Amino acid sequence: MASSKVDMTKLLSEDEGSTRTCLHCVVQRVLRREADALAAQGLQVTLSHFEPVWLPERGGRLYRRVRHFIRDVQHAAVPGSPMKITVLHDLAGKSHVEVSASFRAANGWQVLSCNLPRYVLSRLWLGFEGHVAAD
Repeated sequence: MASSKVDMTKLLSEDEGSTRTCLHCVVQRVLRREADALAAQGLQVTLSHFEPVWLPERGGRLYRRVRHFIRDVQHAAVPGSPMKITVLHDLAGKSHVEVSASFRAANGWQVLSCNLPRYVLSRLWLGFEGHVAAD
């Protein structure tokens, strides 16, 4: 019976995990793109300071998720209210990065969040050290 040997370096370099995108850059890009719509609604957007966070996701895919999230917040927010966006990325033990927005809604203050994984789905079978994206 022949044993099959898997070349891990080749496997890991060929999957989608070899792509990394900076979440900080994506959030900034989305806010610039949506600035006119947010201003038209009178939303006063504040972005908390955070360092660049690299996620194992293609830029376009990450951009669409964050843009969809910002639009959901925009639709739920009361016109003219403040909106604070925070990125939680440095909490020990979290397998994801969380982008959250707090804002005034029709029934009081509300918080919506979008969770973005730090792991590559196709690498999960490798165990903890094989799939966590290095920052």
